[in-house]
Amino acid sequence: MIADIDFYVFNGAKKSHSCVICLAGRSGCGGRLAAHYQQATKLQDTTFIGVTPYSRTNHIEWYPQPYSATEQRAAVQGLEAAHDYVEQIITSTMKEFKIPRHRIALTGFSAGAVMSLYATTHSDQDLAGVVVHSGACLEANKIPQCKNNTDILLTHGNKDYCFDWYERYVPMKNACLKKGYNTFAMEDPEGHHMVSYDDMLFSAEFLAPRLGYEDFRHPDMASVLPLKMGTAKREKIPHNWKELSDESFKNWR
Repeated sequence: MIADIDFYVFNGAKKSHSCVICLAGRSGCGGRLAAHYQQATKLQDTTFIGVTPYSRTNHIEWYPQPYSATEQRAAVQGLEAAHDYVEQIITSTMKEFKIPRHRIALTGFSAGAVMSLYATTHSDQDLAGVVVHSGACLEANKIPQCKNNTDILLTHGNKDYCFDWYERYVPMKNACLKKGYNTFAMEDPEGHHMVSYDDMLFSAEFLAPRLGYEDFRHPDMASVLPLKMGTAKREKIPHNWKELSDESFKNWR
C-alpha cells in the first residue's frame, strides 16, 4: 500500500495550458522521468509533474511485485488502491494549475506504465492521452469494456526482459483493441526494457495535438510517421540530442 508520494513539478511556461503527469517505475524517480520528458518533447507550454510513490516499507512502488499467484492477487489489489491516488493527483492538478482534464496526459514507465494503463481502463472520464512505456496489464483478460475516448500509445521492445513480448505485451495490446480502446503502438524489434529517445519523439508527436498544440513538428523528427489505429513500426531517426540516451533509462524499473 502507498504510504507517501513525492511530486516534482517542471513548468516550462508561466501559465501552462496543458500538463503531462509522469508516473515512476519501481525503484525509479518520477522527477527524472518528468525532467527528461520536458527536455526531450519540447512542449514549451506544458507543465510536467513527476510522481514517485513510497510503500509502507519505504520501497518505491505502486503495487507489490508479483512473483507467484498469491502475490499476483496482492499486486492487483495494490493497483486498485493506487488508482484512487492517481485520480486524486489528476483532480489536484486540475485545481492547482487551472488545467482542464482533457488537457492532462498520463505517462509511465514499467510499473508506472502498468499504473497509467490501469487508471485509464478503469475510468469513464477522458484524458488528453496516455503513453505506456514498457508496461503491461497484470490481468489482460479482465480489462473492462472501454467507457472513455482517451487515446493510448503503447511503446514496447521485443526484447523486454521485464514484461515479455508474448506473455505480457501482446495480450495487453490485443485486449485493449478488443475492448474498444483507441490504441496506438510503436514497437521496436530490438528494444529492451527502457524509454528510448525515439520513444520520446513519438510520444511528443502523439501528445502534442491532443494537448492543444497546432502544427507541432519536433525538430529532431526526420519525418513524421503517421500514428494509425493499431500498430505502426518505428522508423530510423537521427539522434541529434546529446543529453538523453537509451543508457539513461535502461535500469529504470
